[in-house]
Amino acid sequence: MKHIILAVIILTLSCSGAFALRPKIDYQTHYIEITDVERQDTCLRMSVILKNYPGYWVIIPKDDTFLRAQNDTVRKYKLIGAENIELNKRIWMKESGQHEGILIFEKIPSDVSVVDMLSIENNGNIETMALGINLEEEDSTPTPAMIDPETLFGATSSDVWKGLDPDRYKDIPFYKEKGKAHIKGKLHNYHPAAGYSTLNVYTENYITGSREKLTENLNPDGTFEFDLNVDYPQFSRLVIGEMPAKDVFVIPSDTVELVTTTQADYLNPQTGFRKYFGFTGRLNDATAVNLLIDTIESRYRLGEIITMCLHAKTDTLGESYDSKKERIRRAFNEIISDLPEFLGSIQVNTYVKDLLATEAIRMASMYEPSAESKRLISCNPLTISTGYQFKYNPNSIILKDSTSTHENGKCFLHQLQAVNALLETIEVRTLHDRESLDQTKQNVSEMVSQITYPALNQALLSAYSELAEDVVLEEHDLNNNSEYTRLNVDKEADVLEELIKPYPGNLIYIDFWALWCASCRQGMIDQKKVIEHFAGQPFKVLYVSDDANIAGSNQWLEKKKIPGEHIFISSENWKRISEYFNFNYIPFGVLIGKDGKLIKTHFYLDHPNADKEIERHLMD
Repeated sequence: MKHIILAVIILTLSCSGAFALRPKIDYQTHYIEITDVERQDTCLRMSVILKNYPGYWVIIPKDDTFLRAQNDTVRKYKLIGAENIELNKRIWMKESGQHEGILIFEKIPSDVSVVDMLSIENNGNIETMALGINLEEEDSTPTPAMIDPETLFGATSSDVWKGLDPDRYKDIPFYKEKGKAHIKGKLHNYHPAAGYSTLNVYTENYITGSREKLTENLNPDGTFEFDLNVDYPQFSRLVIGEMPAKDVFVIPSDTVELVTTTQADYLNPQTGFRKYFGFTGRLNDATAVNLLIDTIESRYRLGEIITMCLHAKTDTLGESYDSKKERIRRAFNEIISDLPEFLGSIQVNTYVKDLLATEAIRMASMYEPSAESKRLISCNPLTISTGYQFKYNPNSIILKDSTSTHENGKCFLHQLQAVNALLETIEVRTLHDRESLDQTKQNVSEMVSQITYPALNQALLSAYSELAEDVVLEEHDLNNNSEYTRLNVDKEADVLEELIKPYPGNLIYIDFWALWCASCRQGMIDQKKVIEHFAGQPFKVLYVSDDANIAGSNQWLEKKKIPGEHIFISSENWKRISEYFNFNYIPFGVLIGKDGKLIKTHFYLDHPNADKEIERHLMD
């Protein structure tokens, strides 16, 4: 979590009264909101709200915060005091996530009408807090117009909902390989000086196990527009700068238009922790789901039910465990009985209603499912659209202890898990040779004969075809261009020094990984764009793994065209380097300076603003 450093010392200044103005402001960070300013005879008083997550803090630097006349690097006006803010000390955020106070600056001449609020960080860089603070023009900008979810409700629905029937989706008709969803929108109160210029969108295909991170540029006015690769409707995580904005539902061929702001509201997750987050444009299925999902969660208090479930398992005080479980079951039954009437009043089609019902049932029965809720979730292909990660949770209470015919290998989620396991084997454990190809063919054939969902079978056949192509390329020596180093390090030598020795004068990123680690592999794929961005500069990327499976690892590196230096070390040296950095998990990344000294551990190229940190150290 980034903590803004602003400035402060408690001073009591006597300033004569003046008219207070809520100024028009071009941009202000998530961590401070300027609510009004007063020009006075001896000073300028600025009312502010400091913001952060509850339990986090904000600091206002003592001597390095100032106002500067816009487009004028000479005329600066120092922060000389504050009220209800202790300057230069951590101000801890309570449950509100806000702390109100007043900052007092030197008097600003009448010929200066617009100022920027800045501070100087410890490294000498200027931190932008607010730009374009107009001392004469009052803010009259209205909240942008957005579609009101209430407009979707009516006395009768054009599509009567008769209940959730998973068999409607047994052919997974919504699955469209190489589909594209369109996203456009605007981030209000944005300015390029904010410290970020991109947004990231994360998508995942639960059938193939693939994940994708898309990085798109923000225009200087805060607008953005792009296509997103998705094979089926799903919630995709939108991250703007360092801040997760919201999970946005997208559908191939649909356009989602959204509007939000840099201004934060840390107590409102339904707005992505922003003052507002809404949707505009033409109403389609994707937009309808986005508009209604928060309505579903708030109507049935789904967050409260999940919290109740967690407390029921850990809380030894108050109600008994059995009593709490009964309350949870009762709440779930109330949802099931209410859904037909509620969804029947919404002017959307059955598909959208089924998605909403799936999400409501999934969340309400996550920890204490009934036999009926297990069927409605585990046999329902729509669960991959709501984003529940069953493939990573084989012991899910909905899947384990299955007794019915539907839940004993024939339901969707059980088949999905079986397909995921075989696809993982094809991806990273199958060598590109005839023997492994024949074994894979047999495994795929047996699996296809058991799978009843066409989209799952198609994923298996596509993976087998890709493997067969790789085998042919290997046999004709057309796919053997990879280069790697097998580094032998003497027992008395320093492993880290030996790793970086060939790259003197370079900034070095080391990523410790293994072929069996799915998040390692995905991270390496996500990092390719960053590596390409710094091509030709004194920056080296070292992917380091132990030498237990060099052949398989090397084939995967070549297949995915992972750039960088690929180095394999012995298990003994792997143990030595992991003890040196004290890590027992991967991926694990470190950044080494051009002088060979460690800059940072737990550093990852695919994290937001990693490129900016690299640029800063390249300039050192």
